[in-house]
Amino acid sequence: MKVKRGKRLFLAAFFLVIGGLLLTSGQVIAQTTQGEVALQLSGFLGFDTSSVDNAVNDLIAADIIPSGGWNASEAASDVFVCSLFRTVNTAASAGRLTAPAALQSPSALVAASCTAAGMPSRPIVNALLLCGGNEEAALSGASYGATVAATKVPGPPAGDRRPVVLMPVTSGPVGGGGGGTGTPSR
Repeated sequence: MKVKRGKRLFLAAFFLVIGGLLLTSGQVIAQTTQGEVALQLSGFLGFDTSSVDNAVNDLIAADIIPSGGWNASEAASDVFVCSLFRTVNTAASAGRLTAPAALQSPSALVAASCTAAGMPSRPIVNALLLCGGNEEAALSGASYGATVAATKVPGPPAGDRRPVVLMPVTSGPVGGGGGGTGTPSR
């Protein structure tokens, strides 16, 4: 009896540890790398996109550093997207970012950067919602990023370089349908 109980406890602990490792590593959304996302984000912010290293260095200088730092060759996971959103939101709160007029929120900017880099939009939007992003802004940004990806040009389409100061997300997720509240989306 004691042997069975010990064996069950061992198996339960083993599966919890393995499950925890799988959850903390994040789900890879696509075979898009963090470097590809960095190039797109740098393009949207008007930074140097001549190389991944230059893009990452400019992002680091703007204090946009996902948890664990930038690993240009590592696949972008949902955990990476969430971490990137949080650091972009923090930089926006400090007034350090200027983005194209079409991307006026951290949710839109991160979603556009990820989809322009080749990631599918729905998993990106879901990841952003889980970490406090705004669904409407994320969907808009994902659509914008898909348009940019179709033109194969990093950053916004030509002529759309009007500076806009990003407004940080200061509350939990909003949206989800049903009538309007009279408050603007972030």
